[in-house]
Amino acid sequence: MTEAGKETVRLVGDVKLRFGCSKIVVEEPVEIRAGSYDIRRVGAYTFLGGENSVIRHVESIGRFCMIGPGAQFGIPQHPGDHLSAHIIFEFNAINTFPSEQVRRYWDRNESLAAAAQAKWIASKNLHRISIGNDVWIGRGVTIMRGCRIGDGAIIAASSVVTKDVEPYSIVGGVPAKVLRWRFDELQRFDLQRLEWWKYDLSVMDGVDVADIAAGIAKIKANIQAGVRPYSPKLSALRGATPRVTDFLEHAAVLES
Repeated sequence: MTEAGKETVRLVGDVKLRFGCSKIVVEEPVEIRAGSYDIRRVGAYTFLGGENSVIRHVESIGRFCMIGPGAQFGIPQHPGDHLSAHIIFEFNAINTFPSEQVRRYWDRNESLAAAAQAKWIASKNLHRISIGNDVWIGRGVTIMRGCRIGDGAIIAASSVVTKDVEPYSIVGGVPAKVLRWRFDELQRFDLQRLEWWKYDLSVMDGVDVADIAAGIAKIKANIQAGVRPYSPKLSALRGATPRVTDFLEHAAVLES
């Protein structure tokens, strides 16, 4: 968890890799708190987890993200338009309900259940969740599978996200809806074009984050002055109770 004596990847509390996840690629520095995870990549300066967070079915989380405790991402969904939404009519549930009646039901109806399962899967967007950069997600947020969260978005605590969230929008509620935009249209366009999170942290030198117009102008000036893109070292979390491997070259981590 250290490089040259400096802690760069912090695992706080009981962190578990589950749901078939064998590795999370992380950029330094990050902090991952207690929870169960299936994530392919986490960007630098991001923290997440705590309070029984279950974050699964996630392709990537960008840089500078703040994800509050109690998150429930990518939880299983069930077919509300079938006669019954119960798993016993789609899966072999003998391990969940170890009864002779269940076994006999499955023996008689396996092909029918498999067809119902295939129909449900074909009707749903089962893409992995994607979370952009500079995203703030409040405590206890639920995000359904397939959703894309745009750069700069804010999701209010206890919201349930059932569809994509636009960049720099503030959403909330059950289901989550747009409450307002963080900035005006031109400012949102500038920020999406600048992608300041791709640069060394010095890109924010002298930026007054409370003055949006002046801050954007200063970021532009810093980039024009030659601030370099940030090329973080990568690490990998591996194992059910993960260990942080030594820092590796970019290609080696992604291809292993």
